[in-house]
Amino acid sequence: MAIQTARRSGEPPDPEGAKTPHVLTAPGQGGIRLRALNRAAVEAGLRQDQLLTDAQALCRALRVGDFDPAGDARALEKLTRSFTRYSPWVACDLPEGLVLESSGCDHLFGGEAKMLRHMQQLLTRMGLSGHLALASTLGAARALSRFGGREITLLSPGEEARALRPLPLAALRLSAPILERLSRVGFKTIGPLIDKPRAPLRARYGAELLHKLAQALGEAPETLSPLSPPPDYRRQEVLQEPILLLSQIKMVLSHLTEGLAADLQAAHKGARALTFSLYRVDGVFYPIRLGTGSPCYEADHMQRLFSEKLDLLQDEMNVGYGFDHLCLEAAETEILTAYQKDMTAKDATDDLRDFDRLLDRFCGRLGAEHVRTFAARASHIPERSQCLTPFRHRADAGSDWLGHLKSLQGGAYLGRPVVLLPFPEPVTVMAEVPDGPPVRFDWRRIRHQVAAVDGPERLSPEWWRRDMSGNRPASETRDYFRIEDEQGRRYWLYRAGLYERGETPRWYLQGLFA
Repeated sequence: MAIQTARRSGEPPDPEGAKTPHVLTAPGQGGIRLRALNRAAVEAGLRQDQLLTDAQALCRALRVGDFDPAGDARALEKLTRSFTRYSPWVACDLPEGLVLESSGCDHLFGGEAKMLRHMQQLLTRMGLSGHLALASTLGAARALSRFGGREITLLSPGEEARALRPLPLAALRLSAPILERLSRVGFKTIGPLIDKPRAPLRARYGAELLHKLAQALGEAPETLSPLSPPPDYRRQEVLQEPILLLSQIKMVLSHLTEGLAADLQAAHKGARALTFSLYRVDGVFYPIRLGTGSPCYEADHMQRLFSEKLDLLQDEMNVGYGFDHLCLEAAETEILTAYQKDMTAKDATDDLRDFDRLLDRFCGRLGAEHVRTFAARASHIPERSQCLTPFRHRADAGSDWLGHLKSLQGGAYLGRPVVLLPFPEPVTVMAEVPDGPPVRFDWRRIRHQVAAVDGPERLSPEWWRRDMSGNRPASETRDYFRIEDEQGRRYWLYRAGLYERGETPRWYLQGLFA
């Protein structure tokens, strides 16, 4: 795959294609060495980890490129994500393969054989070649695809032992020391290992050999960790002919939303995260992801959200030769909470639901990260006692603001201003005694004469907090005062620092009362 990726990503065109020896190189011990070879290079007598100078002496028509493992990994991940059209359980199989769990998905493509041929055609359209194998065990499928020698292998359940016998020991993905020890005693293929008693093999070669062999034969489980978490619900449409027009995409989307909404309503659940994926005939796919502020189970609401998103993306989306596969997934779902509606008048819950739908549309148009709401945060420092959080996460943040304020003030309710300034602003204060309440203060070049004072309310710094460098942020003890001036306006001032500690206190205005 590394050779084919390099050819597709900017290498000069090769009129002879795969017939020309082509290698990728990287610095190694003793000089530049070969890291990847195509079949023509192998047939020319070149080998892995060979010095480039020796390879060029053997093959004068050799094409040379730079080996880019990071780029190959990105290309493999992109290819793996495009194969989610066949199953949500897809994972990369480094260095140049992928694996997927197709149980319950093959019928959408007409059966296992037709699904494998469809995969092969997709790889061809993407300019790649591959060997495909389908088996009841992951180990057998991996071994047959890499060492079976056939482009497509379909193995029936129970035939793993027969199919694995002629394959080399490297098909079991054993470590190099074990492979070397087995080759020294004459083991070349998997067949003799299957016939041998297991106890002597374990005693001589350890548990890894038997574990890999048992996984390939289906005697031990082998897990598959997908590239992305599988969705809770999934609806997809495989088209006989690709579609190009936006109106056609919306028509298929309407059918998918109706089916997904029916699945969610039957399970009494609502979706909080939705993904609409459009797969192009050449393997490129466009995922469109949306989040909702409340559990969504209405088909018309899903249709509107994705239609607006499609209208915004239609200029950026390259349809190419069209889309032949569309999929709608509910990545995150929640159980719906039942509520009693008011039979005499319009229920307030309906208004709240309409508001949530409106905010969902804002998130779709502006981006979920740009629609935020305030959430309570456990901190005694006023400017840190709340934070902005994405709207769709507001349910996790809590909304009992009165309880939050009461807990911050030691169970009492001393009052907080309705307006908190973005940053505390310095003021000039005159007090009768140094540590007493102010009798006059100047704020924004305007002098205010104090008529009434309530306080102080002392807040200590959060000594347990650390900044990015691991140090405690500089903070001082604060004494807060609720102040009313002669015009009846009320302010929230605090004095930072204590005289008894030898500090020089400074005064700030932080909030305004109604």
